Parts: sequence; C-alpha cells; structure tokens
Amino acid sequence: MTPPKPPLDDLERQLAHQAAQRARAKRQGPPTLARQLAMVGALGWTLVVPVLGGAALGRWLDGFAGGGITFSAGLIVAGAALGFWMLWRRMHE
Repeated sequence: MTPPKPPLDDLERQLAHQAAQRARAKRQGPPTLARQLAMVGALGWTLVVPVLGGAALGRWLDGFAGGGITFSAGLIVAGAALGFWMLWRRMHE
C-alpha cells in the first residue's frame, strides 16, 4: 500500500497546469488560420457585447428618467471595463 500524496501547493499546481498546456499544444500542433480567426472573433464579441448592453440599458434608463446621457455614458464605461476584464480573464486561461 502506498502512502497518500500530499496536496499540491499553488506553485506546483501552476507548473503542472503549464506542463499540461505545453503537452496539449505539442500534440495539437500549430493553430490553423481558421482557428486563429475564430479566436479573434470570440475575443471581439467578448468586448463588444458588454458595451452594447450597457448602451442599451443606459438609453432605456435615460428615457425612463427623462435625463440626458448620464446613464448611457456611465453604463458604456462600465460595459467597457467589464468587457476588458472578461477579455483579460479569457486570454489568461
């Protein structure tokens, strides 16, 4: 009977994850042009959708409140911040 393995700390876990990523990349080979274009499109939508959602919600709130562009401007900026955060998270997976 073998003794149980001790739990991995964060550094060992990250190193194991990187080694698995390298092995998968070597096994799959270089990405094709279609795969690269698909990734660019997915990343673009990851940024665009929150901005458009913020603009639409802001326009609705501005119309409901009867004001200028206060909600629109704020929610567009919030949508851009959310989109960039999601983009950063996606690229570092």
